[in-house]
Amino acid sequence: MAAGVVLLVAAGVVLYLLFGQSAQSIEPVAADAPAASVETPQKASNAAEEDAATYDELESGEEPPATRGSAEPETSIDEATAPEPAPAPVEEPTASEYMLPDSDTRAYTTSELSALSDWELFVARNEIFARHGRGFQNPELAQYFGEKSWYTQRYSPEEFDAMSSPLSAVEKQNTETMLALEQSRGSQYL
Repeated sequence: MAAGVVLLVAAGVVLYLLFGQSAQSIEPVAADAPAASVETPQKASNAAEEDAATYDELESGEEPPATRGSAEPETSIDEATAPEPAPAPVEEPTASEYMLPDSDTRAYTTSELSALSDWELFVARNEIFARHGRGFQNPELAQYFGEKSWYTQRYSPEEFDAMSSPLSAVEKQNTETMLALEQSRGSQYL
């Protein structure tokens, strides 16, 4: 019987150590936070004066003195590891930047495309290639696409034409339809 009591007490101590300690560590620490951050009016006044002095020194181009009572050595920007700035959000190009904004996802009919001028049709067909990074020897096309925010040349015309086609089935269909229309018109841009 005594051994059973000792086992129960030992089990209770173990449970207390396991669960009692973690329950104490969950107590909110925020209750101590305000007391630690409260400054006396004298300390707050001194801190404000030091901040103003530091600001004035920075404005005049002088180095601010080391913070009084600071045990940390000064480090330069080169020595400190500064966090990298977040990348700027990439803005999607507006539909107005494209001759045919959805020529990569929607098949156009000949009747829809016939409303375009010869130049617009030529640009629309080459726009499909430009989306995939093809460069252009034609100076007018090179200038036109070079002014678009979405365009980045990744391939020379020769490199692009030599590789297997990166065009989707819809893009291939659109380029074929546009080329056939250009040929039937006898476009000057062919």
